[in-house]
Amino acid sequence: MKKLTFSIIIGLVPFFSLTVRGQSSNELARAIGLYFDKRPMEKIYLHLDKAYYATGDELWYAAYISDYSTGKPSNVSGILYVELFDHHGNSILQQKARISEGLANGLLELPDTLDANYYALKAYTNWSRNFNEGLMFNHTFKIVSPNFESSSQDIESEVQFYPEGNDLLSGKLNNVAFRSNVNNKKRAYLLNNKYDTLDEIAYNGKGFGMLKVVPDSDKEYYLTFENDHQLHRLPSSNPKGTNLRLQEKKEVFNLFIESSQDFYGQSISIIILHNGSIVSAFDRKLDSSGLYLTFRKNDLPNGLNHIMIFNNQKKLLNQRIFSNSNSSSQKTIDVRINESFTIREKINLSILSNHQNTANISISVTPTKYFRDTNNTSITNTSPFKSFKDENYSLNQYLIAKQINTYNPNEIIKWIEPSFDFPIQRSNVFQIDIDIESKNQIENSNNSYSVSLKSEEQTSLYFTRAKAANKLSLTIPAFNGKKDLILKPYQSDENSDFTYTLNTSIGNSPLEKSFSQSEIETNYGSMTRENKITRRLYKIDYKIKKADESEPYSFRILDAYDESILLKEFILLSDMKEVFKEFLPCARLKETEDGNLQIQLCDKGGLAKYETFMKTEAFMLIDGVPVYDAHLITNLDPSEVKSVNMIYKRLELDGYEMNGIMHIITKEGNYGKVKELGQRIFRYDGFPKTYSFDIPEINNKTPDFRTTLYWNPQITLENNKPIDISFPASDEAGEYKIEIQGLTVDGIPIYYETYFTVMDTQ
Repeated sequence: MKKLTFSIIIGLVPFFSLTVRGQSSNELARAIGLYFDKRPMEKIYLHLDKAYYATGDELWYAAYISDYSTGKPSNVSGILYVELFDHHGNSILQQKARISEGLANGLLELPDTLDANYYALKAYTNWSRNFNEGLMFNHTFKIVSPNFESSSQDIESEVQFYPEGNDLLSGKLNNVAFRSNVNNKKRAYLLNNKYDTLDEIAYNGKGFGMLKVVPDSDKEYYLTFENDHQLHRLPSSNPKGTNLRLQEKKEVFNLFIESSQDFYGQSISIIILHNGSIVSAFDRKLDSSGLYLTFRKNDLPNGLNHIMIFNNQKKLLNQRIFSNSNSSSQKTIDVRINESFTIREKINLSILSNHQNTANISISVTPTKYFRDTNNTSITNTSPFKSFKDENYSLNQYLIAKQINTYNPNEIIKWIEPSFDFPIQRSNVFQIDIDIESKNQIENSNNSYSVSLKSEEQTSLYFTRAKAANKLSLTIPAFNGKKDLILKPYQSDENSDFTYTLNTSIGNSPLEKSFSQSEIETNYGSMTRENKITRRLYKIDYKIKKADESEPYSFRILDAYDESILLKEFILLSDMKEVFKEFLPCARLKETEDGNLQIQLCDKGGLAKYETFMKTEAFMLIDGVPVYDAHLITNLDPSEVKSVNMIYKRLELDGYEMNGIMHIITKEGNYGKVKELGQRIFRYDGFPKTYSFDIPEINNKTPDFRTTLYWNPQITLENNKPIDISFPASDEAGEYKIEIQGLTVDGIPIYYETYFTVMDTQ
């Protein structure tokens, strides 16, 4: 029996430093340490007010953005992006939320035009896009019709298999987890290639099961359910390789590693990680009897751990994650509430933290009767903070089916100085990414663009160049509400025709709607950690690309001009050419030799010398949008023009020369209803309006049948200082669930749930 012993790994700053033995494992440990030191990560989690929603419903969320290595609230990113995807993978709603000290919250109003179906909610930061999607929040849930009956049709049974350690090894005992959309108490059976029953399989009827199999490499095996005509083929087994089985006991974990004969005598490296920090790394040799290793729970960090097995060429052979919760875990908060209330009675709730440091929590109160699917199976919220409870399986059996997608284990042993495509964003700037596609296959790499950002109050103008033939990026100051973003090539080319796509989506992979109701999707196990563990702090060095937080060089279109002419102060003329002739002595229309029309302005700082005009065309705008054809101005109806504004001097803006500026402002502010080649208008959302959750007054007699009785996304708890909350009971009698989630400032997750009953007094 092998036991872990403590020692320091030279050159690393480990979370838990345990013995490293063998040159191969030591090299792997150093490579892993370097990988995570140079790639600081943040993990995003959303607490939702309900488990699923109705069309036209409100979706409230509280976001926790934490350091991947320490679990502490992250202070890196300042903007959270939240997107809703339909079951085809199309992004249908997007929202930004300000992050402060690792916290954010918001409201998504679900349109009543949505189909009753399965949807996915994703949340990410710009910085997290540099890493795998496992660090982002990705939750699949159901939107139902207002009467809470699903409109989805019954589907055939589907199964996904997850061999423990990733592979099936021929001739050896293998554990295989499976997910199924069969959500009732049907029996499951393992069949061989002759369809003989080999075993009756344990199945919880909630979408998850476990089986054991000793496969032959040349045979096929199937899983089927009682009264089901479908056969689900297991993955093929490998005649060569290794496998692992992890067995959890009261105080220890037992690890079994077996191999095919060609591995006998070979050395393997066993690495255990916790959030990117080395827990243990050592080498062992394989033989015909396999390896049997024991790890004491008290020697492992609390929460999720990742075990990896490499061969002597540093190739990953097997891996899995497992959860450890040793006896030193302690409850972080206490909640005091009565067990039952009458309709409309005042509910008093007291929350007390016994943790020595500040905790930030969110709380929801919802009726339990609505959170059942069409098979009367309870649906619960996704929470990595939640302790796992199931009468048939342990948490570590469920975690066999948990995909390891926060990072690529094959990459961490190949040391490459990292480069990041997506910079860190603070809350004072927005990064706008636009994909450009040429219909004529015309190169676009040298094109320059003007970007007008227009609201009712003001218009700002920016200039930028395409970074590549198909990508345009612009950093602008953050704002609230919505603005029109008008994109135009700075120098229009009559032969070019481009399409533009505002890039807001992190991805559009189709959803696995078959498994969205199973328990494995909604429980990730307890991640409670001990405060005494030495934690590695976020350190982002100068090699990591950062966003430019300075406001890009621009000018406000509605600022001071050398001259402004209000047309309402003059008689109404028939066309704009007459306006130039009668009212604009320091602006002239000139026809060029090729028949084009130019507008030229005086090059003096005032009206002293009308005869001195600039030789080249002025920079022209209509309602803050640049135009490059003077005919668009002369074709305007003077009755629709509010003012003509001019600057009589040469300007240089970020390398662009302007021979004076003429800005036409129309009465409607609709860009003069003109559209030149290449112009595109986007409706760009800034930070949304801040909403507060409405709580009816106690004596309000209006019937209250809300499916979220109480929601508060941001409560701060101090040690031994109770927080008191009160709200009226609903008019709906039944059982209600109180769910509290959160994070302490030192990275300890919080999950608490309790129930109360509202009784009908009649």
